Amino acid sequence: MKESLAVLFAALVVAGAPFAQTKPAPSGDEIRIRQLTHAWNEAEARHDPVPVTNIVADTLVYIDFDDSVLSKAEFIRDVTKTAYQADHLDDEGLTVTATPQS
Repeated sequence: MKESLAVLFAALVVAGAPFAQTKPAPSGDEIRIRQLTHAWNEAEARHDPVPVTNIVADTLVYIDFDDSVLSKAEFIRDVTKTAYQADHLDDEGLTVTATPQS
């Protein structure tokens, strides 16, 4: 009985393999966006304003976890505050989607 179940399971796995979806390789843009996001998170964790200043646009409008709205200058000042230590800085759930250019 156990052997029959093992053979049936193996057959199902092999039969489903051609239908498995393969994820396309990330584009160069996606890789760069993920690298910049990681660099931003690392800079925030180290309270280093220089990389963040170089990464984000001067027109940045940042909405924080508490719904406060910060300009770029306010956000950069916030990054340098060492009294605050974030417990979670990562790009979990980040999805990069290409938008057609007009």
